[in-house]
Amino acid sequence: MVCAILIVGSFRVLRRSFVGLAPFLLALLAMLRSLVATVGALRHFYYGKITKKVAQYGDDRTMDFFINLYVWGTPEQYYDKIVKI
Repeated sequence: MVCAILIVGSFRVLRRSFVGLAPFLLALLAMLRSLVATVGALRHFYYGKITKKVAQYGDDRTMDFFINLYVWGTPEQYYDKIVKI
């Protein structure tokens, strides 16, 4: 019986805590939605810029640019590329 009273009391305390947190959580959710929308807009802006560069330089040259951003090849080629940097 004592355990049941403690459990019910704990739930009441938690409920009051969550009710107090509701405005904060709603504001946080609104901020996160705004951030997601901003990131989505930036992502579309980035893709638009990349599309223009592909049109300007062509597929092969653009592909070579992105591939050369990474170090790839044999261990000797890795070493040579890192030394050049």
